[in-house]
Amino acid sequence: MPGDEGIDRLLDRGGVGFTGSAGVEAFYILFSPCSSPADEKCIELTFSREFVQLGDVRTDVVVKWGREEDVRAWLAALVEEFDVEVGPPLLEAAAIEFVVRSPFDDAGEEPIGALHPWRRFETNSGESNTGSGS
Repeated sequence: MPGDEGIDRLLDRGGVGFTGSAGVEAFYILFSPCSSPADEKCIELTFSREFVQLGDVRTDVVVKWGREEDVRAWLAALVEEFDVEVGPPLLEAAAIEFVVRSPFDDAGEEPIGALHPWRRFETNSGESNTGSGS
């Protein structure tokens, strides 16, 4: 699990992590920083292969933004809860290619698009809404 330096790296440059906590099926997470004002942070998390249940919403992508300390605390809590191990920078390109490939390609189904209702976005107030109409 990354410490403060690992969280800084994820927020500034992104990376790939692998979960392995007891009671949770293992999955990969692609951490991608988003553009944001100087006093805020934004990070997008893409979950590989299967959908992940976060609260009452099934999702493959979560976007979190807001004050830097709030985003940092949220990310640190998520990393701790799922026991995320962040891959070394030298292996990130290969890991990213693995994470972003669609699990639906082999089945001949369409991957879930950016506006699909299962994509979830969190507002600064913590409310959730789908990307389908907003």
